[in-house]
Amino acid sequence: TTKQNTTMKSFGRLSRRGCRNTASKFLSPGLSTQQHSYFASKLIVQDPYTFDVYTEVPFETGQEVSKKFEEAEIVQKKWAAVSLEERKKVCKDALRYFIHHRDEIALQITKQMGKPIFQAQQELKDAVN
Repeated sequence: TTKQNTTMKSFGRLSRRGCRNTASKFLSPGLSTQQHSYFASKLIVQDPYTFDVYTEVPFETGQEVSKKFEEAEIVQKKWAAVSLEERKKVCKDALRYFIHHRDEIALQITKQMGKPIFQAQQELKDAVN
């Protein structure tokens, strides 16, 4: 579609070396980028039907990403020390959260990915089961 082509052209300008072929594998019609020169500063998620901006997510610097990896290593070591019974409890709590918030989560999936609401609800039901 015209919107997809415009998005791909914008993404293709992100690199002087041309990343259009790679970009086509990763960008859906609901995604675009905010440009500054040849570098995007944020990811813009649009509702694929209305093209309204659903959210904007700033890209992180290499330093920020490295810090998150370091933090993840620390958290993983703590998680590894948690007993199996406690891990099961945490997972069950997470499932309860998904069940309790399923309508809200399904609506977010619909707005971000363009899936019919019933399909998003079914995906959540399948994931919980």
